[in-house]
Amino acid sequence: MSEILRNRVIPTALFASNDTIALGAMTAIRAAGLSVPEDIAVVGFDDLPFAAFANPALTTIRSQAKELGEHAARAAISLLEGKPVGIRRRVIPLELIVRESCGPANRRNAGNERPRGRAKL
Repeated sequence: MSEILRNRVIPTALFASNDTIALGAMTAIRAAGLSVPEDIAVVGFDDLPFAAFANPALTTIRSQAKELGEHAARAAISLLEGKPVGIRRRVIPLELIVRESCGPANRRNAGNERPRGRAKL
């Protein structure tokens, strides 16, 4: 994030690949003298327990990690037993958990308030 902020064009939003990276990005944004979400909105992925307690609370995507892990474990066990796994496709629903880290930046750009809460993806 520090490298991105050194560019001439500062993004208005960041989607991080996980909540830990999102929190690190929020720290770098503040260190650069900018504010989350007023200057840059931040969204993470995982909905780790600490995301709700970050300052500001982190907007994130909740994945069904347990369900995904169960499918992966079954496939791994099949491979270890010498059974064919074949092509497996699973659609696992995601949920957008809207919190403070994406608030005012959206209002500034869209001109209206974004609802808080959950959205199924």
